[in-house]
Amino acid sequence: QLKGHTDGVWSLTSSSWGGRGDGLLVSASADKSAKVWSAANYQELFTLNGHKGSVNSAKFHRTERILCTASGDRSCCGVDVRRQSLKASLTLWGHSDVVSSAAWIALSDSIATSSWDKTVKIFDASGASSKPLRTLMGHDGPLTSIAGSPDSHLLLSSSRDCTARLWDARSSSHLVHVFQGHSNTVTSVQLSHDGNLAVTASDDCTVRLWDLKARQTPLMMVKCGRNSVKSISFAQRS
Repeated sequence: QLKGHTDGVWSLTSSSWGGRGDGLLVSASADKSAKVWSAANYQELFTLNGHKGSVNSAKFHRTERILCTASGDRSCCGVDVRRQSLKASLTLWGHSDVVSSAAWIALSDSIATSSWDKTVKIFDASGASSKPLRTLMGHDGPLTSIAGSPDSHLLLSSSRDCTARLWDARSSSHLVHVFQGHSNTVTSVQLSHDGNLAVTASDDCTVRLWDLKARQTPLMMVKCGRNSVKSISFAQRS
């Protein structure tokens, strides 16, 4: 068990870099902090304090020792793990409501954020500007999560409008596809490591697997009894 937070934990993710000895985990919590842990012995290494609202997600960059956090204080932070502090981080503003999730965009120095203001925003993570580069609009309800493809500019967002939407992050008007079929809030989304599949989880108690080429109907649907599904991910070596 990982013990240390004083309120609910919203997410737990692992670094894709590092071996068994130096891999890391990061947890995001309603106690307004994110904690970084050793993946080898599950000991807490340090705590990232500084957000003024719940930290709703925290995700590592795929190759660099940096992570991004999303918060109820309407901001996103880019953090150099080696500095072990939010004080020296890059803080990104632009949303008018809670930032529910943040994700790194492959092939660029950019971060995508999802928000209860029904938008996805793209930010330059290099530090050139704290303002969004572009805004992606189309969802009819607050957004719950955002995921990036590991090898392309594609983004997948989920919403309380019961849909997931696939975007090309290079254009503010390029909506690639709308995944429909869930009967309740889509709570979590993920893109596979080979870029061929998407998975969606929902409060309708199902998980659905989608082919990114066919798109229209899910390859598989798993019913999870009467339990809402709040988070979903692919195994790193799948």
